[in-house]
Amino acid sequence: MKVSVPYGHEQLLLDLPDTANVDVLETEGTRQPLSEQEVDNILSKPIGQQKLEELGEKGDQIVIIACDKARPTPNELLIDFIISRLSQVPIPDKNISIIFALGTHPQMNEKEMRALIGKYFDRFQIYQHEVDTNTTILGNTKRGTEVNINNRVIEADIKIGLADVAPHPWAGYGGGAKVILPGVSNRRSINHNHQMMTLPDIKFLGVTKGNPIREDMNEAAQIAGLDYIVNAILGKNLETLGLVAGDPIKAFDAGVEIAKTIYERPIAEEYDVVIATSFPMDLNFYQGSKGFDNARVAVRPGGKIILFTPSYEGVGREDFAYYSTLGNAELKEILLSGTARDLIEVLVAYDDINRTREKAEIHIVSKGLKRETVESWRMAYHDSPKEAIRKVIEPGDSVLVLPEGAFTLPVLKE
Repeated sequence: MKVSVPYGHEQLLLDLPDTANVDVLETEGTRQPLSEQEVDNILSKPIGQQKLEELGEKGDQIVIIACDKARPTPNELLIDFIISRLSQVPIPDKNISIIFALGTHPQMNEKEMRALIGKYFDRFQIYQHEVDTNTTILGNTKRGTEVNINNRVIEADIKIGLADVAPHPWAGYGGGAKVILPGVSNRRSINHNHQMMTLPDIKFLGVTKGNPIREDMNEAAQIAGLDYIVNAILGKNLETLGLVAGDPIKAFDAGVEIAKTIYERPIAEEYDVVIATSFPMDLNFYQGSKGFDNARVAVRPGGKIILFTPSYEGVGREDFAYYSTLGNAELKEILLSGTARDLIEVLVAYDDINRTREKAEIHIVSKGLKRETVESWRMAYHDSPKEAIRKVIEPGDSVLVLPEGAFTLPVLKE
């Protein structure tokens, strides 16, 4: 059986053995991209908030909080939608700025920023969030997270967040308030919020209600004064299949309901082998490891996972590479000691890597990762898809293929 899967900017044609029982689980494929009229209708009826052109006044300072290169968010397109409305006020260009919500991610160069926002790079004031500087404490959430926000965001009269809504291992779904926390928050705030993923007996992936991390993010965004969001729901070709606009919590909740119909796909049982890509989180392994989260749901205990990830920028974080070599006991000790500068790297190693390693045998095919690095993580490295398939899949194995591995969330029927 031949199956085509995305591998970064390429397609891989996998030749799977006829002796295996193969299923392919893709995101919902019947929806069509939104038309201009549909977009206009959505912006004309924002959820739980005034129209954008009614929200702003001529003298207002507007900040648009955009996503960085680690996300597939169509920033320029979403800004098009926003400017079409703000121009009706009109808001002068000098009153509009864009800040990239980097969270703890590294700074981008000019080429990378231009690629994300196109024509707007030269039109508006452009900034990047710096996680350890230029922030002010506005209060604390009920869960004790310090709401410590970028000053440029605080100073703006109208704060507008951009994102795409897709499954996320800790926040349930990305988008909404996440553009504030972690997006433009201080490191201490991010660490405190994300450390809640170690709480026992709580399901985070695909869950937003009752999820302490998501609810903490929502509260932080309210304290920070996030006024409005424009969030896209993307298809397998990163086309815009859905759009929500309006109140940061109410509109996001509506976006999650749309996203669930696209990304969450039922499976009847766990599989011997799950083949997943890191698409669309292909930038580096730090992001691409999100492919493990969805694969882990579908693989049986003691099964095998093959991850295809180009990881163009390699591992992405030097400390993360080291933390991924450690076991749970060592990672827990680091978490409790508070000695890690970037706690998030420890948490990703603890959650994405170790939890997956505990459940299944991991195999990696990647042009961007070195064999010795992969093997130091107690994973098998393969030079090609053909080699991985030949060595991993045995006659009679049940095999699930996730072509959009970081998008498609298998839901096991009870």
